[in-house]
Amino acid sequence: MSANKQDRVRAQRWFDEFLMPLAQAQSVCLQRPISPFFTSAFDASCHEAESFLAQWHEIRVRQPRVPPNLRLPAPGAATLRLVGAGHNLISLTDSSLGRMGSRRARGVIMTWVDELIDSTTPPRTRGETFTRHELVTRLLALKRKDTVIKNWAYTYRFRGRRVPGNVTALPKLRRVRVSSTIRDLGSLWTELDRTTALELTERAHALVVRSPLTHLLHPNLFPGEKIPPFRFTWASIAVLSDPTMRSLVARTLADYGIAPLADQLGRALESFAAHRPSPNLRYYLMTLLAEMLGYYALTVERTPGHPWWIPKTRHERVFAAFLSAISDGPDWLSRLVELDDPRQLIRRLTTHLATRVDDAAKRLASSVVDGARLSSGPAEDKRENAS
Repeated sequence: MSANKQDRVRAQRWFDEFLMPLAQAQSVCLQRPISPFFTSAFDASCHEAESFLAQWHEIRVRQPRVPPNLRLPAPGAATLRLVGAGHNLISLTDSSLGRMGSRRARGVIMTWVDELIDSTTPPRTRGETFTRHELVTRLLALKRKDTVIKNWAYTYRFRGRRVPGNVTALPKLRRVRVSSTIRDLGSLWTELDRTTALELTERAHALVVRSPLTHLLHPNLFPGEKIPPFRFTWASIAVLSDPTMRSLVARTLADYGIAPLADQLGRALESFAAHRPSPNLRYYLMTLLAEMLGYYALTVERTPGHPWWIPKTRHERVFAAFLSAISDGPDWLSRLVELDDPRQLIRRLTTHLATRVDDAAKRLASSVVDGARLSSGPAEDKRENAS
């Protein structure tokens, strides 16, 4: 069999045994690690195959988080590279790679992970953004089943592997005892980071940043001292320029609550202001904050006894200053579509916050909010950078 044909067969197997089960939220079977050079075989072997596109159509109509009128496209080359990087990150949890003769392979796989992530370009359409988000979200939700089997003579351990039938045969005669543990990926990566220099959690964070909708919806997915603080990137601002995706982000962040996110959002807004963003980028981000404020106000209104948030740290006061500055402009509140007109409650909330904000935070927020306006079309926005 020629090398080209072998690559096509291997790519098809990767689609059939890993990607398609992943999209269907089923058990996946890890394949050999994916190299950056091998990803070129994805398009050649599977993207033109009618069977693959037909399978994807069956999957895409069942995605619960996707707008019902959105035709979810099959993953493009960039998204496949990102999923390939995630596949490799999972394969690095294989305990057999910790053996003396296999440790060199870990370094090679880590290099491939970095190259795949770095070469992943931002999604260009709403459909592509949702496709990438769905696959990355499902990838991060994967869990590994570790099984320990003991009999009268031996102990067997199967980490993320199927248990052969002969190991559990004749359970009464051989006194077979089976115990299983479910491990999520985050705990596996954290455990390995404590004992090795793999930095798997940092690499997983870098992977999520390349899926901008996932990054916005889960700003505190990977807490830790080594994880870079949450920032608004150009790709995430591009997501916010789409009303459908912006509304989804606003609702999700409001559901988390203001208090758990205030400090990191304040840091992100401070960093955003330091880069002197264009009026368009300011406009998209401030619109997100306005919608988020509206949804949060409705939560407070509909929950009797809901405590009002009080900013405590410097960055929490920065975030509070932005919310207060937005409420000062009636034009921003008029953008709160599909809400039950929470303006009066918003005024009370932001007046409460304004009394707890220092002058420096107020000046910073005003400098950004006052210059936020939509002055050009989306095509011009694509040449701008948010961070």
